Amino acid sequence: MIKFVSGDFFNFDADIMVNTVNCVGVMGAGVALAFKKRYPEMFADYVEKCKAKQIRPGRPATWVQKDMISKEIEIINFPTKDDWKKPSKYSYIEEGLQWLSLYLEDKQGKKVTLPALGCGHGGLEWSKVREMILSKLENSVAEIYVFEPSDSVKAAKHSDNKDEYESLLSPLGIGVMRSSNPDFPYSLSRYTKRDLYFFPDSNPVFEYDFALVCSTKPSEDEVDIITQFVELCSLHNRSILLGASAFEKKLSIKLSKARVGCGCFLPSGIQAAVKKMESKLEQEKPRLLSIGNPIKEFDKREFLPSVLGRIHLSQKTIFLTQRLSWVSKYKTLFEHGSIDSYYYNWKAMSDKDRDAAIKINAKELCSGQVLSDTFLREFL
Repeated sequence: MIKFVSGDFFNFDADIMVNTVNCVGVMGAGVALAFKKRYPEMFADYVEKCKAKQIRPGRPATWVQKDMISKEIEIINFPTKDDWKKPSKYSYIEEGLQWLSLYLEDKQGKKVTLPALGCGHGGLEWSKVREMILSKLENSVAEIYVFEPSDSVKAAKHSDNKDEYESLLSPLGIGVMRSSNPDFPYSLSRYTKRDLYFFPDSNPVFEYDFALVCSTKPSEDEVDIITQFVELCSLHNRSILLGASAFEKKLSIKLSKARVGCGCFLPSGIQAAVKKMESKLEQEKPRLLSIGNPIKEFDKREFLPSVLGRIHLSQKTIFLTQRLSWVSKYKTLFEHGSIDSYYYNWKAMSDKDRDAAIKINAKELCSGQVLSDTFLREFL
């Protein structure tokens, strides 16, 4: 299936993304530059393959995102020219599309994004390339979304967004820790190459005692246990990293007023969150962190990455939600990251949720209705 669309293909929820490249290891302009800035590990792999002559016209190369926090994405580096100084050739497009059609034969239902091959800096005519794409891929079992030439130009402009972000965020007191910075939190660097945005930018805190994972809308029983836990943490001067639900934001403000070390890890939109917080004129404010788009207010795709992100910035993870079946998908991540996790054994918890917690080697925190001070001292 082929569908011609328009927009920002980096915002498209794709399984496979096609990037147009040359064969000499340079991504200096157009959509390739945007890919380079978003996926630095991919670029390093591409350079090595160019040196080894493994990328040639008609012979693209694939790279799979190894970031365990984010969704797995495959990038196909598709040569549309030999050298970046030279124009693209229709023969290269033809050969590459033939390769791509064969490669996608076993990719039933996979969503593939394809830019206007060679029609930007390559100088090819879109009408001709469009027909070539239709001819080779129209009957593909994959879902192919082909973007307009103008979208490649927009993507190139958006590749400079990181610098634009800093000029927008800095006046609000929002800092950014580049993933390439040697001071970037080591525990987080093992799982993502994204930059870390944080507020306030003075005296930042990147390590917490506990990541508290609770329901978005906790039940009365859950609120009871959460309250007991945070009160004991307050008593013993332990810091807590929360999520971004309305419940957690209110809790973080309450804890900040009580001078308890706490923060909220946001899926995205740290700019809007800071503006909203500043408008309330609270003297004590919770710290905010995020690896998501700082300008985009809501991105549901970033919810799980934000949960896993805060887990990696904390010494221990405490699951106080009854719904835990989702964690079984991340068994490898918990094992490789040596994540010290605990779960509250709710009487009403399903076997599936309890088994998922056990599968990631989470230890039973407590069962019953009360968390005792004696228990927490032993736990700490």
